[in-house]
Amino acid sequence: MISMAAARAFSAVVEFGSFTTAAADLGISQPAVSERIRRIEMAVGGPVVSRPRIGCSVATALGRDLLTRVVTPMLDAEDNFRRMTAHGALETVQ
Repeated sequence: MISMAAARAFSAVVEFGSFTTAAADLGISQPAVSERIRRIEMAVGGPVVSRPRIGCSVATALGRDLLTRVVTPMLDAEDNFRRMTAHGALETVQ
């Protein structure tokens, strides 16, 4: 299973093409981003981003598929839930 924190880190790495920039945007350390990506790769069984010595990190084919099928829907659901609860659209049922 992929945590929301890992999903956010992966999305940021893909968006910015950089582990360092993703970390700065998320307000966490670069090693924390690397660890989250490593956990995703362990869960899915392969690399989800390229790691060139020079240039940008880009999603691999596996990473693009993961982003489309899993990560983006997870982040969209989280965002929708936050918006609904912020506006009182969800009531607690007891």
